[in-house]
Amino acid sequence: LSRHSGAGRQHAGSPASTVGMIRRDCTRCVAAEEERMELGLKGRTAFVAAASGGLGRGVALAFAAEGCDVGLCARNGSALDTVAMQIRDAGVRAVPTVADLTDRKAVADAVRRTVDTTGRLDALVVNSGGPPPGRFEDIDDEQWQQAYQLTLASAIHLVREALPALR
Repeated sequence: LSRHSGAGRQHAGSPASTVGMIRRDCTRCVAAEEERMELGLKGRTAFVAAASGGLGRGVALAFAAEGCDVGLCARNGSALDTVAMQIRDAGVRAVPTVADLTDRKAVADAVRRTVDTTGRLDALVVNSGGPPPGRFEDIDDEQWQQAYQLTLASAIHLVREALPALR
């Protein structure tokens, strides 16, 4: 992604620049675009879990900037819609699905919608939250069980659902 600041001003904060768009009047942006490595992702499809913010959002936008269609899921529907719009602004398809990663059926539906819409699946990004912040002794068994479902069990469900399309 092309990000920099010059003369104390940043122009990388606009949604267009977060998906790899460049300012044609900026020599640093133009130079960065010319040096960009072709990753061979154009026309492919990636699915990114927990893509409404943070790392998941960044990965989804990076795939879009490379010309990759993106299936994405998250619990926060409005934030997910915002990311989907940014992906579409990059000129590729976005397939957003509101889904809780601890819900096996919702995960299956999200992956299936992506494959049905794009006709393929080439990459899967397993991403989720984790246990609540705090000291070990302050996290009760129920919170650990929820963290297990969110991190490990959801990864198993995502891979299980995506594997047939990835082969």
